[in-house]
Amino acid sequence: ELKETVYMYQPLGYQDLDRPNHVCLLQKSLYGLKQAPQAWYKRFVDYVHTLRFSHSKTNHSLFVYRRDSSMAYLLL
Repeated sequence: ELKETVYMYQPLGYQDLDRPNHVCLLQKSLYGLKQAPQAWYKRFVDYVHTLRFSHSKTNHSLFVYRRDSSMAYLLL
C-alpha cells in the first residue's frame, strides 16, 4: 500500500543475469523503507476506526472509544 512509486536494485541471489541493469518495482511496503511506518500506521488507524475508536484531537497516538457510560483508551 505504498503511495509513491518505489524501485529497488535486484536483491542478491535473485538477480536476472540476462537483465542485470533492471530494477524491481515494489508493490508493498517493507521494513526498512521510510514509507513502511506510515503504511503500517494508516492500516492500524483504518482498523481501529472500524471498531469505533476515534482519534484524540491533541494526541494522534491516543484513540478513544465511547459507548453509553463506558470508555476505553488505546495508547499506541
